[in-house]
Amino acid sequence: MEESRRSQRHAKRLRAVIILDENGKLAKTHGKTQDVSTSGASIISDYNLLSPHPITVCLLINPGDQINPPVIFEAKSKIVSSVLSRQQGGFRIGVEFLKIAGDGAQVLHKFLATSVAAVA
Repeated sequence: MEESRRSQRHAKRLRAVIILDENGKLAKTHGKTQDVSTSGASIISDYNLLSPHPITVCLLINPGDQINPPVIFEAKSKIVSSVLSRQQGGFRIGVEFLKIAGDGAQVLHKFLATSVAAVA
């Protein structure tokens, strides 16, 4: 199977929220990333999400403390895959980032620069 990612993935476990807006109804599901790249992420969730509509993905880069606020990455995204992974204990949802909010691209790049890329 040929790798279709545009950028290297990093094995980072971050808290994630996926927000869907289908027909004017918002739905949220929580999960954790399996890996992250500058162009997308693999998120483990209890729910099988297969929406053709854009979604919002929020990743907690740093939970913050009493002095520093939390660092949250947010991006409009699309779901590119959703597969049951018994090994991971849920559905592995592949998302591609379409439009990253604010300075999120720089924040994510800086965060990922501190780690070694995962082996494909």
